Amino acid sequence: MKHYSSYFFLLISACVPIQTTYTPSTSSSTTISYIDKIYTSTIKTVQLYPSIGRDIEDQTETPVITILDNNLVLEFDDLVENGTSYKAKIINCTANWEKSAINAIEYLHEYNEFDIFEYQYSLDTDFPFVHYQFNVPRVKLPGNYLLMVYKNGNEILFTKRFMVYDNRIDVFLAKALNGYTNLSRKNQKIEFFLNYKNYPITNPRESVNVQIRQNYRWDNVMHGIQPAFIREDIKELEYRFINNADLFKGGNEFRFFDFRSIKYPGYRIQKIERYNNQFHVNIASDKVRSDLAYSQYRDNNGNFFIFNQDFINSSTSSNYAKVNFSLSDEKIPDHSNIYLSGAFTNYELSQQYLLTHNETKKMYEIELLLKQGHYDYQYYLANDSIDNNYIEGDYFETENSYEILVYHRPFGAKTDLLIGYKSL
Repeated sequence: MKHYSSYFFLLISACVPIQTTYTPSTSSSTTISYIDKIYTSTIKTVQLYPSIGRDIEDQTETPVITILDNNLVLEFDDLVENGTSYKAKIINCTANWEKSAINAIEYLHEYNEFDIFEYQYSLDTDFPFVHYQFNVPRVKLPGNYLLMVYKNGNEILFTKRFMVYDNRIDVFLAKALNGYTNLSRKNQKIEFFLNYKNYPITNPRESVNVQIRQNYRWDNVMHGIQPAFIREDIKELEYRFINNADLFKGGNEFRFFDFRSIKYPGYRIQKIERYNNQFHVNIASDKVRSDLAYSQYRDNNGNFFIFNQDFINSSTSSNYAKVNFSLSDEKIPDHSNIYLSGAFTNYELSQQYLLTHNETKKMYEIELLLKQGHYDYQYYLANDSIDNNYIEGDYFETENSYEILVYHRPFGAKTDLLIGYKSL
């Protein structure tokens, strides 16, 4: 028990109300959502990832690190001509992504206001921009965190989530199974055990919060999961699922396009033109594929990375271009809302990612300003009576990434510790 006393001492004290707004140094306040979100139109290409020495592949890693690591890197662009110094704060959150009631001094080694002053200007690009990079400071406690970047005391630029874990318990995968009967060709499920013999847990059914995440997404997290069996004698929790509600949709492999070169168009780039002093990129038209046989190919499970094959420095020499997506309206029900979806949209169902229907072309279309790189994407159909994966389809064979997140809140604590993490 002595080994964990430092965590428990920091966590256990009188609770204060959870804040729903962030109030900077001025008297004004700005309401924020504890999600991945960009609040300012000039901010583009926000990336937060662990730097583990694999160059561009690091960009496709999810921002999850161990308590001993200090390698989380933030990169983003501001589409302005002059650079300036921005500031960042780190906010501890509960397992359900609400602001916790602990003070910053309890989870940080230094004062909770960090300067972001390392930046470079773009070189010979159509859109001038300033590229920023920031190494995220270490924290004291495992758990959920929100990185908030802002300027002028109270103007929030964007927020980005990350997680820090300390594997105090063991996570064992039982088996990865498909669904049942008529659902077996569309679903996937994960079954596993937790062993906490080396970590003190009282009343695990109430104090342990287990979540499962598919493809690093927060819009389809399975949470509130209860163990099927609790074996106090061997300190083991068993998670087995028998209900359809406990299954993940298999989904489909992500579509992708290769926009790493302006001179030599890559995969699925139909045409690149330059007019009005900017590049315009047309992606080959897409169709509904839920009625097709499953086809296996390698994708990045929804992620993207920035890279420039024409010049050396991808961060500052990569152009921004107007990228046009189009989806045939054949087989799509009328009055459907269709969103472009992927890590580069934060899987956000907002107006800026909503496709518009072109009656003349019989197409759903959208144009986005994107930086040169390699992007995964899918189409999400928002309709109360039709499955969201209607356009892409669901297949049990689909290769997906899964993460098992195990949170624990000790008795009297004010936040949740991420004491178990396993990526599958």
